[in-house]
Amino acid sequence: MFLFSYPHKLSPAMALNIPQQSHFFYKRNWSPTADGILIKVLIQKKKELNWHGEIIPEIVIEQATKAIEMGINLCFTSEEINERLVFLESRYRCFKEVVKTPGTFWDFPSNIVDATDSVWKTIFTKNKLASAYYHKGEPIFNELACLFGENDVKLEKTTTVIILSETVDNVHVAEPAISHIQCSSEEVNSPMVEAKPNLRRKLFVDANYVDDEGSTTEKDNEADKECQEKNMEMKTQKKGTLRQQLESPQPYASPGGSSCASNSPYIWRR
Repeated sequence: MFLFSYPHKLSPAMALNIPQQSHFFYKRNWSPTADGILIKVLIQKKKELNWHGEIIPEIVIEQATKAIEMGINLCFTSEEINERLVFLESRYRCFKEVVKTPGTFWDFPSNIVDATDSVWKTIFTKNKLASAYYHKGEPIFNELACLFGENDVKLEKTTTVIILSETVDNVHVAEPAISHIQCSSEEVNSPMVEAKPNLRRKLFVDANYVDDEGSTTEKDNEADKECQEKNMEMKTQKKGTLRQQLESPQPYASPGGSSCASNSPYIWRR
């Protein structure tokens, strides 16, 4: 007795009688090798020419036809190449619908779609080509996605639901309180000191100068007069002393003071 694993959840006796995948994919002269050459040329030229849309340039179809002829010695017409491309795109769309059906699980490493036969029957009623994936998944899914999956929208599961309200509420944001004194500040500033005007001291006291203009006490007129009289007396004495010094005769000076040579002490006579 031999034991073997079966891809589906039902026992082999209850499995549906579905032909193998090659029965649906390859007819007439088409084979996995021919499909591989065709898709390889299209992907390469799409990167080089960077065309967009479902319409493939005619020059690319001609190059793919020549590549298949040189590779496996089979000649296809442009109409046959276009028909094959339509079929390959239908395979890509069909397989995406199969794996999105609830109750199916695509095991990517083994490329097997696991589902119950009741789920498969539901899938078959929607698309007859889905029978090709009963035993095995799409063998060239990544390559077909490069060609026909340009405009596909990837659906991601959302875990958070955000409900937007139709009303708008005004949110009042309080202004932050600003402290005038920062206790944690590392900088220490000295208090501001007002600049005072430079002071000048007079050497001589002016008789008309009043030096107690900013005083709040009453002025003593008699004391001021005495100070002024003493200052005038000192000035007069200084002037007289200076004049006497200038007018006193020098020991070798001439009485007339008219001749420069008479200042010589050797010729001066009384």
